[in-house]
Amino acid sequence: MNGNWAERDERLVKLPDDDPEVVATYINLVYTNNIATSPTEKPMEKNAILNEYIFLSKLYVLSEKLCDVAAKNAVINAILAVSWERASDGVTYSPGVLPIAIIYPGTPEGSLARELMADMWTSVKTDYIVRHKESLPRDFFIDLALAHSKDRPTDKLSAARRAKADRYLEKTE
Repeated sequence: MNGNWAERDERLVKLPDDDPEVVATYINLVYTNNIATSPTEKPMEKNAILNEYIFLSKLYVLSEKLCDVAAKNAVINAILAVSWERASDGVTYSPGVLPIAIIYPGTPEGSLARELMADMWTSVKTDYIVRHKESLPRDFFIDLALAHSKDRPTDKLSAARRAKADRYLEKTE
């Protein structure tokens, strides 16, 4: 309400496109410096973890819309905390397709949340990525390629030079 915005004069911010639960969580974050999400029992189920990523992605986009750097940083920390959470099956999960589909249209190019999503997907199996390629934003694939290039072995050899020639030779009868 301190910026040069119409909402300052009206003393009213309208957020008709935002989930009321996300807005309530954002307001709680502003006043308490805590992100209060749904309480769950430990260990969490896989779907609870994936839903947490979705909720946090929506919260990040709202924080981006409101130009709140502190809130964005708190959400990034929360996403990273969820990434270490072991589900009841003993597995840690990366965000699914939906959080990426929320983050990318809701953030500008170069957003650190986009970079985080791409970095988190460097461990996702290629067949999963290919199965969901139509649901993922084009910019995500560029960011994912850049993330993979940062994560290359220190020997700087290309995958082709590390592989054996057989990898590229067609089988003869």
